[in-house]
Amino acid sequence: MTYSNMIKFKNLGVAATDGTVTFEKPSQTTITAIYQAGAIANSAGFTYNFTNLLPNETRELFVTMSVPASPIVNLGDLLTASATISAPANDVNLLNNSSSITQIVVNSYDPNDKMESHGEEIPLSQFSPNDDLIYTIRFQNYGTANAIDVRIEDVLDAQIDPESIRMISASHNYVMTRINNNIVWNFANIQLVPLSLNEELSMGYVQFRVKLYPGFAVGSLIPNTASIYFDSNPAIVTNTFTTEFTAALNNLSFDTSNFTLYPNPTSQFVNIALNTTAETIENVIIYDVLGKIIKEVNSVAKNNAKVDTSGLSKGIYLVEITTENGLKQNKKLVIK
Repeated sequence: MTYSNMIKFKNLGVAATDGTVTFEKPSQTTITAIYQAGAIANSAGFTYNFTNLLPNETRELFVTMSVPASPIVNLGDLLTASATISAPANDVNLLNNSSSITQIVVNSYDPNDKMESHGEEIPLSQFSPNDDLIYTIRFQNYGTANAIDVRIEDVLDAQIDPESIRMISASHNYVMTRINNNIVWNFANIQLVPLSLNEELSMGYVQFRVKLYPGFAVGSLIPNTASIYFDSNPAIVTNTFTTEFTAALNNLSFDTSNFTLYPNPTSQFVNIALNTTAETIENVIIYDVLGKIIKEVNSVAKNNAKVDTSGLSKGIYLVEITTENGLKQNKKLVIK
């Protein structure tokens, strides 16, 4: 399946400026299209050099990515994309030149859901009192006729400042009301067609940002759930998305550069070695191309492992390495 990201950048200064936008895609995905002339693709994403961005001018870039099938990406996985913009000379605020979004992989059977852009865990050191939580609530008509009216109700957690709520975007015209921490979006006469007629037109969403009251700390949990009403039907309750503030790990990133797989191709055995001493290998799982587990090695508890592959047939396999801290990464293995 494919999905898209929009990168929006604005000149908040008083003079025109030139610069570069750098987009880093989720490592599991492949970019299929960049809707901007002059953008230069690379293995991690793309860069785009812009000129003469006028004061208060806003520009947008769009990129479409392809998400591979299981077991490379599975239901519930988190896909994180980031964008940065080069700081012009004498930039008075260096803190607003980057942005990231973490999105949860869902399946089509769960079209009504809620998620927050940072993902389920936020290192406390990477979130300040001035930062926002950004929520997206999605809905879809799985019925057999148009939904005339749709209503979304959301009771914000007591740790969220309800007066800080600001809309970012929505799929359709709406009226939003707030009474204390009770937020309601009314989509009157939306005429949302059923999935059976048009999948794209059967979907809608709202996206908004909020700030937290002071006092959040490591271990703080921020739950949020929404209820979606289609006409006079009972509420469809979304998942409860819980944000947890965590202490920073010794190793915040774990990608394919963090470990070595050799020899590859191989026939008798394969060595797996971590290139960092901050982690140890917990489990190694080998999948075939259909996602079936072919071999599993548990409780390694070392920085390296040697796995017997002599019983594997010729072909391409996927090796999944899990560390003691639950970090996962995959690499392709060829058996000759």
